[in-house]
Amino acid sequence: MEIDIQGKVVVVTGAAQGIGRTLALGLAAEGARVAVLARDRKRAQLVVDEIGALPDAPPALAVEADVGDESAMSEAAAEIDRAWGRGRRLDQQRRVDASPPAGPPGGGLPARTGDALNGSPRTTPAGGSASPRISWR
Repeated sequence: MEIDIQGKVVVVTGAAQGIGRTLALGLAAEGARVAVLARDRKRAQLVVDEIGALPDAPPALAVEADVGDESAMSEAAAEIDRAWGRGRRLDQQRRVDASPPAGPPGGGLPARTGDALNGSPRTTPAGGSASPRISWR
């Protein structure tokens, strides 16, 4: 599937390391303007610096927020909008369930948080961490 992301704003959460970092670098290499969102702005900035070293990559933005904190995510969305303007958002990994999923083996209920960047509910295992997510507009 071909998706033209040249010049699009892409928000990658969990982007300071692992799969999120790899996604951020790959999307920037394809011409997307990447907002690198992580819980630590200094670590996000390291990825932004890596993006800056890529040939022809557009400028990236380091954004600090915890995806489990709705207020912090709203602030992150506002920061991205101030930097690059408001636009339509599409969440690539939208997970909207009609009913809550079963809890993890051994008990415990899944934690449910709202994704302030696009308004969709998001489910992660109780006490677990969310997988990297990308959004673009």
